[in-house]
Amino acid sequence: MSFLNQQTPILFGTEIMANDMNYSVVNFITRKIRRGHYELTLSVITENPKRMEWGQITEAHTRALEQEIKEIPYFWLWSHKRWKREIPENLDKLKLTQREKFNYKFRS
Repeated sequence: MSFLNQQTPILFGTEIMANDMNYSVVNFITRKIRRGHYELTLSVITENPKRMEWGQITEAHTRALEQEIKEIPYFWLWSHKRWKREIPENLDKLKLTQREKFNYKFRS
């Protein structure tokens, strides 16, 4: 996916767990109010992951994270090394394989 203007590999762990256990998916944003006081805002990505197409949960979560980083960049752990790996040459084939596995396991 494009994340912060760079092609970025994104893991589908949240999406797979949500579908495997049929759990709702919630995103949270932390805002510092003052020293030692924080506000947590929750937003539902989906209450029924089985109705979502492959990749929609991951896409929604990634876009929410990207928006949060743009609004409050000082909370983001920049040493996270998100871009330490190269994108594989057979990326399209990998995506297709993962989509097929996901659909076989959760949609058939």
